[in-house]
Amino acid sequence: MTSDLEQIGGEMAFSPQRFQALTLSGRFSLRLIIHSAALQGKKVLLPECLCQVIVSELTRYNISFGIYSLGDTLEPIWPENFAQYEVIYLIQYFGMDFRSSLPETMPRDLIVIIDDVFSPLPRLPVLINPCYSFNSLRKISPLADGSILVANRPLMLDILGQANDGGFSAQKYLNKGIKHEFLSETVTGDNALAMERRFLEGFSKAEQLLDYIEGVPSISLESQYLALEFMANLEQERLHRKLNYLRLQQLLPELVLPMDVDFFSFALLRLPGQRDELRQMLATERIFLPVHWPEQPGFNSDCTLWLSVPLDSRYHGGHMSRIADKITAFYQVI
Repeated sequence: MTSDLEQIGGEMAFSPQRFQALTLSGRFSLRLIIHSAALQGKKVLLPECLCQVIVSELTRYNISFGIYSLGDTLEPIWPENFAQYEVIYLIQYFGMDFRSSLPETMPRDLIVIIDDVFSPLPRLPVLINPCYSFNSLRKISPLADGSILVANRPLMLDILGQANDGGFSAQKYLNKGIKHEFLSETVTGDNALAMERRFLEGFSKAEQLLDYIEGVPSISLESQYLALEFMANLEQERLHRKLNYLRLQQLLPELVLPMDVDFFSFALLRLPGQRDELRQMLATERIFLPVHWPEQPGFNSDCTLWLSVPLDSRYHGGHMSRIADKITAFYQVI
């Protein structure tokens, strides 16, 4: 056999260029990063708008933090003293890509964590620095749990628990099923009210279970299969969400944040005020819009002016029009 001929056929080769793990949720991917990068007791630079769970998880490991500002489109504004921190935490809000906004010159040992929870696949920049990126599949899909973590440094996989379908995941899927039955309109009256109360209480109790989970659990077996199913339909989902975003942007041009993203999850509305009152009004119309950034001591209170609208394939242009009409009417009245 001539050695200079290119080989054709046989088993496919694989060249590992990164490290990865599948955990139960974003908080546990962050926990695995903390252990893998030995962040206990270090100083982290955080953005001024973020989920409270991030702060809780860092505090759990005696990690101190400073806060950096954000621009009008939520891009990072790095302080001059950023290199005094041992870790910088970059959030890719709602699928946006700020990797090119990382500081041009960084100490080689500065650790970069990219919170990419709204992306189907977490994105890593090309860096010599230690870098970790993770998503949260349950924030962008029907999955009850699941987070993908990728890194350019080895991960401490020996602390990763075995996959199972118990506890938190079982409770979430059980109550998702109850909600599906409720939305199918096969129940009415008092039975419907009782069923709605049941799955809402079930969701709340399941979320509380997360606070008591020790270690780093893996994605559930059920979600492993559903993740493959979600990825198989990703392009169709991508197009549907973009159309919903464009429709809402057309209807609420003064409120919808312009976003150039590859995969939409939510449209982000910058409100002139009275966010909580607006949410209460919308709830009376059976429109329930999530809040991602509660007010937290030490963080920018302007983060509470944002409200998000889901764009996934459960909804279509008619839903976007209904939401926009209610929001427009609310601010016209006040």
